[in-house]
Amino acid sequence: MNPSIAPETDGLRSVLPSLRMTPDDVHAAMDAWGFNCGPGALCGVLGLTPDEVRPHLGDFESKRYSNPTLVWSALRSLGAATRVVWQNGTALTAPPTDVRYPETGLVRIQWAGSWCDSGVPMVARYRRTHWIGVAHQDGKRMVLDVNAVGFGFGWIPWVQWTDWMVPFLVRECVKGGTGVWWPTHCWEVTSKAEMGRRAAHNCGDEARPVSRRPWADRGWQPR
Repeated sequence: MNPSIAPETDGLRSVLPSLRMTPDDVHAAMDAWGFNCGPGALCGVLGLTPDEVRPHLGDFESKRYSNPTLVWSALRSLGAATRVVWQNGTALTAPPTDVRYPETGLVRIQWAGSWCDSGVPMVARYRRTHWIGVAHQDGKRMVLDVNAVGFGFGWIPWVQWTDWMVPFLVRECVKGGTGVWWPTHCWEVTSKAEMGRRAAHNCGDEARPVSRRPWADRGWQPR
């Protein structure tokens, strides 16, 4: 059953990373080498294809899972600038209240269930996680979820992800999930191509002062 997700709102000026993967790309990569949410989020925020990301994923293909260490290493290998905006490595049992999301970057989600109960080893929750890309369009937070791409959508509004995609994913993918979730890692990411464009712009416009705030200028099986 497909989730009911409306298309992106018409008439908004796009400032989102270019989406360079199609539903066919997602399906093919999934069948060939296990492409899922982690590589998909990388493709989304960096404007890359699955084949372009694949060589940078370390041992992903042997375990089909993207932990923060693997994703951070992939970002470095891809030449992206990465900065921690918010992170919490403690054994949370409920959503935190101090989360800060990136302007453009990656967010790792923890699905809640009995594996998050007090006293349960942290390792029990590691495989009940999910990666998404986050960006903004005219001040509105948008999400790149590989599952939405697989269903034929691209970047979708945050509220549509929380209200429609999340319940679908929990129902289909998170056995025993309560429907509660929270971020564990929020990273600001700037692609190598975007850094090159910024450098060229700054070099070509001597009358414009360089910003001192670079981070402020800016039907299938779900995985």
